[in-house]
Amino acid sequence: MLWVFVAISSAAAFASVNILEKITLTRYVPSFAAFTVITGLFQLPWVVIIFLINPPEAYTLFEWTIAYLSGVCTGISLIALFYVVQAKEVSRVIPVYTSAPIFVAILAFFFLSEDLSMWHWMAIFCTIAGAGAISYDARPGNDSYSLLIPFFIMVAASAIAGVGFILNKLVLDTMDFWSFLPVRNMGLATPTMLLAVRPSVFKATIQALTTRRSLGIILLNEGLMVPFAIFLTMLSVSLGPVSLVVTAQSSRPLFVFFFSSVLSFRRFGVLHERLTLSTLLTKIFSLVLIVVGVAMVSVL
Repeated sequence: MLWVFVAISSAAAFASVNILEKITLTRYVPSFAAFTVITGLFQLPWVVIIFLINPPEAYTLFEWTIAYLSGVCTGISLIALFYVVQAKEVSRVIPVYTSAPIFVAILAFFFLSEDLSMWHWMAIFCTIAGAGAISYDARPGNDSYSLLIPFFIMVAASAIAGVGFILNKLVLDTMDFWSFLPVRNMGLATPTMLLAVRPSVFKATIQALTTRRSLGIILLNEGLMVPFAIFLTMLSVSLGPVSLVVTAQSSRPLFVFFFSSVLSFRRFGVLHERLTLSTLLTKIFSLVLIVVGVAMVSVL
């Protein structure tokens, strides 16, 4: 059962990545657009390395295009993710974003003719209910309409990520993974790096990459933590059944909740999420709904 430990470790690693992204966006790179550009830039070295180690095989233009578009979808969803994470509590944002398997199931139902059982529809309802509950912030004075905007942005981001997963599934049926990955990474880099055409974003990007403190945390997260989390994910898939691996990895929001809560304690003061009893209970209840829903869709 080594795959269980590795899969849960990958969920914890990606949760750490999300926490570091929040810290970076609030303390070191206040421009979400600049941070998104940097994320795209860090995809390019891997493209070169993989192409050099594993020259791509011959595939059709259609297959290359699908692989590229799957990355574009991921890049667009990351732009939305970073935009919302910068302003909202990461423990509220990530659970909605990681509900992409629900949209994969819905899209597969309509476009791939895959059947959804009664249990699948119950899981979808469960996840949507949890996502809506965790996105609701009942603090006095909050504008309910302004709260809806980030929620729907995250739903849209999750749906776009789901489209990327569907495209992944379509192309990986016929395409070698190591030929697919660099093209997918180039697709991811395209929309994220296009943000740098704005002079203000380009300037903020250069400033972040030439400032020691911001460069240090960027290298830690994008250069070390992200590849490590991806490695754990790939290793867990190679060791265990993919449906159960995905289920174990759906625990990521629980780790995000735990890490963000601990770092919000006054003793640490790194994050500033609310720790009132009602807020914590709402998040826990919502997380349970989301994790159970995603797990049911992945296994059943």
